[in-house]
Amino acid sequence: MTNAKDIEAQLRRMPKSSVGDVVTSTGAQSKVILLVGVAFQLVSLVFYGVSLIVIRPERWEQAAAIVSCFAPLPLMVGGLLAVWVFAQTRKCRRLAGGEYYVHWRYEPEQWAAHCDHSASKLRLVLPIIGLCGAGVGLVLALLVHLDDERLFYGTLWTHYGLCIGLGSAIGTLVGWFCVYCGNITQSIKQNRTAHSIIGPLGIYITGEFWPTSTLSQSLLSAAIQPDDAHVLFTFRIRTKNGNNDVPVPIPIPPGQQQVAIALVELIESELP
Repeated sequence: MTNAKDIEAQLRRMPKSSVGDVVTSTGAQSKVILLVGVAFQLVSLVFYGVSLIVIRPERWEQAAAIVSCFAPLPLMVGGLLAVWVFAQTRKCRRLAGGEYYVHWRYEPEQWAAHCDHSASKLRLVLPIIGLCGAGVGLVLALLVHLDDERLFYGTLWTHYGLCIGLGSAIGTLVGWFCVYCGNITQSIKQNRTAHSIIGPLGIYITGEFWPTSTLSQSLLSAAIQPDDAHVLFTFRIRTKNGNNDVPVPIPIPPGQQQVAIALVELIESELP
């Protein structure tokens, strides 16, 4: 029976054999988001071009101005994601190239359960964002109504209905786009090699790469979950509004529990 010291020595031994079929979804997601920003700009230019040839250009100019207001956000988010991908690709390649502690492959049944769990969380995104949009519309309607009892349109009921409906529609559209981006990851999980690679530079699980340390992200902790079937890594995302702790569960293949325990002890000992 292999003892803990032998397992730790095997984990620390590097470089190991390189791993192929390492694909992440972030690059594809950044391209999609950038294309949305470009599409808004193109539609705005079309509206502006139409305004130059029609007799009454005012509404076309207003439409062009409104559509162009939606372009900066996806362009900025997509650009930041693209920069992040460029900066972290080298780490992911080094990880797959042999600088890792463990490389775990998964059987179809275990991987299907993992994908079902992540898909169930993704299904909640659309209704939650849709409800948030409806809530924003309700607050907007209330603020306008409380300001000298003004109404956007018609009666009190149509005023609130219009604001809530519009907010819900915008929220649903945003939620659908978030689900679409999430489905890019799900597609990679279902169609590529089911495996994970864990090392000092970060954690890769099919479709995702979580670097151990970046300017805005760091590995906070690692622990064996009570079911002994997952290693739970917790990453801390730093934002201007505070810290956000994100759990990343990694399935433990059958027969790898001792290795997982040694892995968690090793990672915990190297955390700052």
